[in-house]
Amino acid sequence: MKGDWDLINEHFVDELIDKNLDMGDIWFVSLLSHWNCWLSIYKGNLDLAKSYIIRLEDIYRLYENRLSLTLKYLVLPGLLMETRKLDESLLEIEKGIEFAKEVGLGTSMIHLFSCQAWIWLLKGDIDAAEKCLEQADRIGREVKTVPWMLSHFVRSRVECDLRRLESCIEHKNVNFTEVKKKALRSAKTFLKQSRKVAQHRTESYKFMGRYYFFIGSQGKARRWWQKAIEEGTRLGARLELSRAYFEVGMRLLSAQRKDKAVRDINAEEYLEKARVMFEEMDLQWDLAVWREKTTV
Repeated sequence: MKGDWDLINEHFVDELIDKNLDMGDIWFVSLLSHWNCWLSIYKGNLDLAKSYIIRLEDIYRLYENRLSLTLKYLVLPGLLMETRKLDESLLEIEKGIEFAKEVGLGTSMIHLFSCQAWIWLLKGDIDAAEKCLEQADRIGREVKTVPWMLSHFVRSRVECDLRRLESCIEHKNVNFTEVKKKALRSAKTFLKQSRKVAQHRTESYKFMGRYYFFIGSQGKARRWWQKAIEEGTRLGARLELSRAYFEVGMRLLSAQRKDKAVRDINAEEYLEKARVMFEEMDLQWDLAVWREKTTV
C-alpha cells in the first residue's frame, strides 16, 4: 500500500507460505498468496502471479476454505484484466459476482463491478462501463469499505470521465465545461486515493497528464507524465510503466509543440521502450495495439 515494493523478498514469501501451510494456517497463507499475487501482477511477474492463483485454488480444493475461493475471485479476474484477456476476465467476474451475492460480500462486488467497468472501457463501451460503476457506487453507499477496495472504482471512474472529455473536445460539445470539471475532480480523487494505495499511483499521474494534455496545457501534461515514469520506475511497476511509455509516446507524436520529449526522451524512444516491455511480458493485446497505432 505504501509503495516500498523493493523491500518485499519474493523468495522469503514462498518460504513463509510453505511454513504456514505446514502449520495449517490456511487463513494467513491465503491472504499472503492474494496480496503477493497482486504485487506480482503490477511488477509484471505474470507467471509468478499465476502460481499464486493456482495456490489459492489448491487450498480451496484441499481444505474447502471459502476465504481462498473469495480471494481467487478477486485476483484471477484482475490478472486476466491487466493482461487484457478481456472476455475471459468478464466470465470470471460474473462467477465472482454470483459468489459474492451468495455469501453477502458487498465490498467484493464493488471491486468486481469496477473491474467489469474497466473491461468495458477497454472494449470501447462507455455506456456499459457507466452502468457497472453505478452498481458499484450503489453498493458502496450501503457497506463499509477500505481504500484498497475502492481503487479500481476510482480508476474506472476517471478513465470513463476522461473519455467523455476527449469525446467532448472532438465533437465540440456544448457541455465541455461541465465534463471538464468532472474529469478533473475524478482525476484528483484518483490522485488522492493513490497516496494510500500505491498499486495505481503511476496511472494516477499518467491520467493527470492526460487531462492537461486534453485541455491544451502541454507543459503540465509533460510534468505529470515525468512523475508517472519516475514513480513507475521507483516502484518497479513494469506493467503500468510499459503502458505509460506507450501513451506518452503516442501523445508526444500528436503534440503541437516542437519539443516533443519528456525527460529528454522523444516519442519514438518511448514507443520502442513500450514495445520491448510488452514483448518481455508477452502482452499480446498491447503489442497488437502498438502495431496498429505505429504502422504508417
